[in-house]
Amino acid sequence: MNTPDVITGKFSVSPQEEGQRLDKYLTNVLGFLSRQRLQKALKHGVIKVNNKEVKKSYKVKANDIIEVEIPIIKEERPDLTPEPIPLEIVYEDSHVVVINKPPGLVVHPAPGHWSGTLVNALLHKYGALDVGDSDRPGIVHRLDKDTSGLMVVALTEEALVKLATQLANRTVKRKYKAIVWGIPSPQAGTINAPIGRDPAHRDRFTVIPSGKEAITHYKTLESVGKYWSLVECQLETGRTHQIRVHMKHIGHPVFGDPVYGGNKIKNVPLKLHKPVKEIINSLNRQALHAYHLSFKHPISDRLLSFEIPLYKDIQATLESLKEIY
Repeated sequence: MNTPDVITGKFSVSPQEEGQRLDKYLTNVLGFLSRQRLQKALKHGVIKVNNKEVKKSYKVKANDIIEVEIPIIKEERPDLTPEPIPLEIVYEDSHVVVINKPPGLVVHPAPGHWSGTLVNALLHKYGALDVGDSDRPGIVHRLDKDTSGLMVVALTEEALVKLATQLANRTVKRKYKAIVWGIPSPQAGTINAPIGRDPAHRDRFTVIPSGKEAITHYKTLESVGKYWSLVECQLETGRTHQIRVHMKHIGHPVFGDPVYGGNKIKNVPLKLHKPVKEIINSLNRQALHAYHLSFKHPISDRLLSFEIPLYKDIQATLESLKEIY
């Protein structure tokens, strides 16, 4: 198996990304590497801008060409316990696995969730999985705990590096379906609004001028009377809580979302309040599902494309809302 000795990549800075510190920019495009690891690489001169070494505080400019050649350094892996957690495998080979993540499953260990995660399940199924950062082996991208749907996981270092590069270059297609409050107008469009931590609630995110570039394309697939819609959202960037924040930003929060206002009943006749509240309580999460994922196989370069139906609880929610309207 061809395992690279270095992580290599070449990126061009977009006008929207201009002005970011170099270490922050690299954290965004190489999200599977820690900021600390990238800062060490900058000190050793293995990251160059326009073929020159620069400091981590360098502010990137539009059309800068950034090249990286970061040696792979195996860190001591924390004590992660393999756990026999069932996984729904959509596709699998010796380099990648695509799973349908259920709601409620945290992707990787972190404070408050040191066990019962997708990583613990992967370690049980695939062994040591000595790929990528020590605390999140194999993880290329993430879904929120209560978002269900398609994820790709790398089983080799080469696959991880190449998939992460595809993500950075925005060639991985990720589409979601969501039930949202109201009917968007226009019924299709693009939300281009930067996202950062909410100054008033540090555990949440919001649209804020100092945030990171965030772009979501949406279109309405179906309306449920006057009060709800089924929409498709396609990510161009992948910020934390991006779809949930963006849909709230345009006045159509994801149904059931307890963090961004989707579990509050608004603009619905009083006679529907009780049944709607019962539906929200039954769902017990945001109605957001990653239904489409496509990327080039990191080794064969063959295009892989996957689509799955709405998760059963979201489908049941959609049918219940149609029945009470």
